[in-house]
Amino acid sequence: MFASNDKKLEILNDHYKDSFSHLVSYRKQRDRLMLFLLSVLGIMILFQYFPNQISQSASKFVSTKIGVEFDLHILSPCRFHFSLDSILHPNLPVLAT
Repeated sequence: MFASNDKKLEILNDHYKDSFSHLVSYRKQRDRLMLFLLSVLGIMILFQYFPNQISQSASKFVSTKIGVEFDLHILSPCRFHFSLDSILHPNLPVLAT
């Protein structure tokens, strides 16, 4: 009977170790996803207030990393807004951007 209690404690101890290791890995994943989400929200807020500067900076960053020069100015929210308005309300006059 004494051996069975030791075996039960050993099984509980192993279960605790496994559960704790899963908890630690899930917590790390949660923290990484939260940082990613906050980063994306921060970039979106900056892009909302400073669209030209952010698109120029992003163009320079991508150009230096890839080595191909291109313009990300098409991501400007004003252009997207006007194109979305033209799709939703085709009878409105198109404003020049």
